[in-house]
Amino acid sequence: MNLYQCSNPISDNFLPKYESRKTIEVKKKVLIFTDKVTNLLLKRLVYLIGSVKFNVKISHNKLLPLLEDHQKGSFALIVFTKLDIYLHLDKHAKERLKEYCLNYKVGLLIFVQNEENIPITKLSEYPLFFATNNHISNYRVNASSPVLRITKPGYHVFNNTSSKWTLFHSKDPSFEPISVTNCENRKAKDTCEDGLVYAAVMRDKGLHDGIEKIYFNDKITFWVHKLIILDAISYLSRSSLLLPLERYILVDIDDIFLANSPLKMKKQDVKELVNFQNRIRKENVVENFTFNLGFSGKYYRQGNINEMEGDEFLLASRHNFTWFDHTWSHVQPHKLNFSSLVREMLVNKKFAKIHDLPLYTNYSVAPHHSGVYPVHDDLYEAWRQVWGLDVTSTEEYPNLYPAKNRKGFIYKGIKVLPRQTCNLFTHTNFFDTFPGGRTKLDNSIFGGDLFMTVITNIVTIFMTHLSNYGSDRLALYTFTNLFNFIKCWTNLKMMTVEPSKLADVYFNFYPNEILPLWTNPCNNKRHLEIWSGQKTCKRLPHLIVVGPQKTGTTALYTFLNLHPQIKSNFQSNKTFEEVQFFTDKNYVNGIDWYMNHFPFPPSESTILFEKSANYFTEAKAPLQIHTLLPDTKIICILINPSQRAYSWYQHAQSHKDEAALKHSFYDVITATNSSSDVHNLRNKCLLPGLYTSHLNKWKTHFNNSQLLIVDGENLVEDPISEMEKVQNFLKLQDKLDYSKLLKYNTKKGFFCPVTNGGKLKCLGSGKGRKYSPMDDKSKDFLKHFYKNSIEDLNDFLTNHGYSKPGWLIKEINDMNA
Repeated sequence: MNLYQCSNPISDNFLPKYESRKTIEVKKKVLIFTDKVTNLLLKRLVYLIGSVKFNVKISHNKLLPLLEDHQKGSFALIVFTKLDIYLHLDKHAKERLKEYCLNYKVGLLIFVQNEENIPITKLSEYPLFFATNNHISNYRVNASSPVLRITKPGYHVFNNTSSKWTLFHSKDPSFEPISVTNCENRKAKDTCEDGLVYAAVMRDKGLHDGIEKIYFNDKITFWVHKLIILDAISYLSRSSLLLPLERYILVDIDDIFLANSPLKMKKQDVKELVNFQNRIRKENVVENFTFNLGFSGKYYRQGNINEMEGDEFLLASRHNFTWFDHTWSHVQPHKLNFSSLVREMLVNKKFAKIHDLPLYTNYSVAPHHSGVYPVHDDLYEAWRQVWGLDVTSTEEYPNLYPAKNRKGFIYKGIKVLPRQTCNLFTHTNFFDTFPGGRTKLDNSIFGGDLFMTVITNIVTIFMTHLSNYGSDRLALYTFTNLFNFIKCWTNLKMMTVEPSKLADVYFNFYPNEILPLWTNPCNNKRHLEIWSGQKTCKRLPHLIVVGPQKTGTTALYTFLNLHPQIKSNFQSNKTFEEVQFFTDKNYVNGIDWYMNHFPFPPSESTILFEKSANYFTEAKAPLQIHTLLPDTKIICILINPSQRAYSWYQHAQSHKDEAALKHSFYDVITATNSSSDVHNLRNKCLLPGLYTSHLNKWKTHFNNSQLLIVDGENLVEDPISEMEKVQNFLKLQDKLDYSKLLKYNTKKGFFCPVTNGGKLKCLGSGKGRKYSPMDDKSKDFLKHFYKNSIEDLNDFLTNHGYSKPGWLIKEINDMNA
């Protein structure tokens, strides 16, 4: 069969086996057990699974610990990249694996690689045979297999192949082929038996041990196998890792009216555009398929006579399509301010009104992807004011490549969807000049990257250009073959819906993408090119004091500000010296908001810093900070957790917290079935002091040279020595002698900065306040509560080579006494 045609007699009668779901279970993972980091099959498998946004955990030698740590069955599927790994599990590991699979109804996906060299080898447990390094012919998919869902079976996919395959064979009723092929003997060393039909993919029903398995050979780049792998993941995970069968497709045509001669569409090109759209609808290839046209009105009727006629006929045919604003003069938004952008949009809006264009007023695309990401706030504000916009798209978030990592986000009420390319750009207009030639384009369409783009993306917004529909009409050729090929070989239902519906579908399925994850524009060449020249990454901090609260963070903030080489953020009217950007409340404001909290550094050697003591316990903060500021330094301050808990309670009392005023400290920390206000106060007292659980999150993203742990109690008693450690950590060119800048205040009971006039300038009355000692009952409770945490912290600091605070050494000695 020719791949470019569809003669599939089973297609119309084959139905998928189970319902689609509307959201993804983000907590479920695929565990891949492998023996080499550099394994090519592993890389390809991870790329495929990552393309559908399923979570992956890779392990090289820790199968048992991982299964023990995931008692709740968070692994929905277990994969072995080589049969040999599975066969050589020791008895205990196999028993634990079986127990896990049976308890949580998890199947196994096992790959057999040609280099494993197991000619006609039999599994020790079951009668399954393998034949390696074989030529094949007449490959076809088994229509009766319950595994198939996305994959639509047919008579055969190809007649023969020159590559060598590993094949499976068994007469045991537990085994059922998913795809079959003939094995051809071409050389004496071939291992197949004449006359037998072999399986290229084999299902083990689990009749012998209760565990369903699917065996694949290593032809993971074969497009049918990619489809079957996705089906196998859904089937073996009992649908917990399941993609819907619907695919929402929007084809944007940017640069309407814009292309230069001779690339603009002529009248006949527009006719073909309409005919193509009508044909796709009539044949129900893509339900309600409609091209979405992005126009720049300034360029209307510019060109030769035939091109102007094409522009006029396009407007005459306008009601066949939907239209969106692409700015009047195709300007790059990041180069304009708010008022200039409003003028651009208003002129284009007037053009649309004059010519009665059927607009998607809630959708727009910025030329060159400028201003969408990295965010240019003026663009978002102009969009909302002029168009009432609530949906846009870009290929730049978080990065252009790899395309599988593109995501969506919502910013200032505007939903930003990921946008995909189809190998057609403004310069790809002729077959004979297409990079790699027509063969490369065909390979992408018929089972290659473009085909897999639709397979792996629930919502696909394709970016194309006006010029792709003139000349050789590469876009029409591409989409004709792509859509028909998908209809022929898959059970996917393709449809076009309006952008607001696309956004609803996307964020319902991927709700974890709603909040953006800000990256540093200066770390990406493309992003830097489409970022406003009025902005600079120099206003981002080099140091962050992350807390936890009530450990002396304000004192450290004050001491750092004494150094002329160090500059802090501007004070806030609401949060005072703290920015608190990396919290859900402020993170959504974007990096422009964050940078505006910092001064322009007076010199290259200036270190900008901020301290927000609530970062320490914020679950997302370590990742968010590292993503935006991968090279920044982090300071944590630790005091005895019992004292920190008591200090927080006293802080709550001083701020008239009702729970703290009504209940004693002991009642709060020992509360179980309590009211929400007492429960919240208890958590704020106790949970930050579980230091190691939080430090592990910071260590995931920051190495030893980036993370300093300050002894908070020594910072009070001997700040001069502690600030010496801080200066060494920051590698300051000119160190300060803090013994001349800090003096002990007997009345306050702590060190205070010395002013130029020689007077002491201590922190306000809210800092270092005096209160009665903790009662013995509370001390005993906290000693027991934090015992394991103290030991964990001691081990953590030892294992990572950190010096230990004096209070921790004392606690450990007391335990061992």
